[in-house]
Amino acid sequence: SLHAARARLERAAAGTAAAGADGRPQLNGSVDLTRQRYTENGAVPYPLAGSTRDSGSIQLAGSWELDFFGRHRAQLEAALGAERAAQAEVAAARVMLAANVARQYVQLGRLFEQRGVAERALAQRQEVLALIRQRVAAGLDTQVELRQGEGALPEIRQQLESLDEQIALTHHALAALTAQAPDALNDLYPALPALREVPVPQQVPADLLGHRADVEAARWRVEAAAGEVAVSKAEFYPNVNLTAFIGLSAIGLDR
Repeated sequence: SLHAARARLERAAAGTAAAGADGRPQLNGSVDLTRQRYTENGAVPYPLAGSTRDSGSIQLAGSWELDFFGRHRAQLEAALGAERAAQAEVAAARVMLAANVARQYVQLGRLFEQRGVAERALAQRQEVLALIRQRVAAGLDTQVELRQGEGALPEIRQQLESLDEQIALTHHALAALTAQAPDALNDLYPALPALREVPVPQQVPADLLGHRADVEAARWRVEAAAGEVAVSKAEFYPNVNLTAFIGLSAIGLDR
């Protein structure tokens, strides 16, 4: 998504450059070389009729559209708005990527905490089972209590296997989000107590929310659309163009 956002930004920048160039004088050059046989039975008179000649032309042309009604200016403003929106979209993509990395990181810490709780629960139930076996051997409990104690262990072991699978998937997700090999972060062990020490504001002012990248992108899109409206209105007005060209044209390149 970052590459796609950067590509849209480059395209918008190219559009801005093109819009800026439209309002400036244009200069074009052309060279044409032709080898042609002229028909003997057509409208071409002697000595060209029936002969094969080389012909060529060299031309330099210039034009300038006078922007009396602001059409080019509006086009440039609309293109600038689109470019700024693309810049904001690149920033929004970065923020989204960072948010996903942070979310997966916290999720990984939470899974490790849950696995620790499950390990302690398994150890506790194993101790309880050992105590039940002692009571059964002493004749204080029956086989019913023993079977109940043994039945609690597979459930905890199943939870541990499920947590291990989720931890592996989260490791792979973090590696993919940070453009690394799938097993590059297998040794990562986030600690939730350290994350709790990060200060988080209780209230976020509206001015700060207004600087969010996606909000800025939407605002620039609106301004670009307003510029397009101005361009469409300017299309109803006449165009004033200045055009001139100078060059050479001859039958026979030596002339």
